[in-house]
Amino acid sequence: MHRSDGQTPNNVDSAMRKAQTALYLRVSTREGLNRWNNLEAQLVRSDINLYLNPGGFPIIVNDQLIGAIGVGGATGGDEACGYEALTKVLGPQPPMSKPMPFGGIGNEPPPVAPAAAPQTR
Repeated sequence: MHRSDGQTPNNVDSAMRKAQTALYLRVSTREGLNRWNNLEAQLVRSDINLYLNPGGFPIIVNDQLIGAIGVGGATGGDEACGYEALTKVLGPQPPMSKPMPFGGIGNEPPPVAPAAAPQTR
């Protein structure tokens, strides 16, 4: 683990938990957040200690997961910092997930069309 000067214990813990979550899920913490982006979905998963905050990434080399990185402490820049570091050191990584509004807006499955009423004569 690497820690920059001036980082508080909270920032270090945040980075570590983001890395653990990315490793556990095998996707970025942003992708996990987008997948379960409402309070009910996150509470259901709270007992497995997922830390669904942007800034954690799996490390992929030759299509193999070899570890994870977590970045904490940057004011709004954890995710960009982590992704830039990964791509600069290891080359292309899976693309970053786009942020989705909290509360399930925008990522719900498409509505199912109602069944057609039977024809009567």
